[in-house]
Amino acid sequence: MGDLVPKADSQIAVQGNDFWADMGAEDFAIPSVSIGQGTSSKGEIGKYNFNNGSAAPVLIGVSLLVPSKTRTLFAGKGKPTRCGSDNFHNPSERYANPISRNCGTCFAAQWGDDPDKVKLHLELGVKKDINLPICQQTYTMMFLDGDGNPFFMDFRSSALKIVQEKLLSRLRMGFSKNHPTTVQFDMSVSRNDGKQGVFYEPAFDNFRVSDADRSEKALSLYGQYSKRAQSLRSEQIAKMDAETEFAMASAPPLDAPWPDHGPDDSIPF
Repeated sequence: MGDLVPKADSQIAVQGNDFWADMGAEDFAIPSVSIGQGTSSKGEIGKYNFNNGSAAPVLIGVSLLVPSKTRTLFAGKGKPTRCGSDNFHNPSERYANPISRNCGTCFAAQWGDDPDKVKLHLELGVKKDINLPICQQTYTMMFLDGDGNPFFMDFRSSALKIVQEKLLSRLRMGFSKNHPTTVQFDMSVSRNDGKQGVFYEPAFDNFRVSDADRSEKALSLYGQYSKRAQSLRSEQIAKMDAETEFAMASAPPLDAPWPDHGPDDSIPF
């Protein structure tokens, strides 16, 4: 043991800098977060669940890095998405057979009971009111956590109004003299006992302006991700759809017993 000589901190730091030398940006995935619902087979109910397996009831010191408006057309539990748009206007190129070439005129995104919409409604087995849009408006947000690490989170359905009123409007009107990325806030989870059962919604509070170091880092990351955040998220969705398709192809016959675990059926907030 006497032959062991501890290395100086400076030597350890240099070796640490070389640890990821053979890795590129493509080797690291930005985490995706969702709120665990009572109907979900994955994650902890009423908490923010990261796809790396961690969960937290509250996220402290979060910043909004890149906001995006997208659209998603779900095909049902355990199936890949049927269609969707990364820019809110046109379907993504990853869909070989999109419902329409223009989201603004697509019957799946409109209110009413258009005959083509009724047909698609039956095809997908949608249970909600036929008059409601089948394709869901989505806020796809890239956030920074309290340590300055990015993560993605999607908001749909009743969470849209919460994001509009409690996050976007607050940042724009309450902090008009600050760049939005330099404002931090806390994200908690609110329980809603609705007519259709209990579900959990995001809550935003404790807004404050970041210190100089955090603000500088946030602005730097905004410069890096502002033009490519949505393309990164699109690649993640394409990968998830491919994995879902593989799972469907590998599923046991209908007369065989299904495994104990199943796909995540959480409410897509």
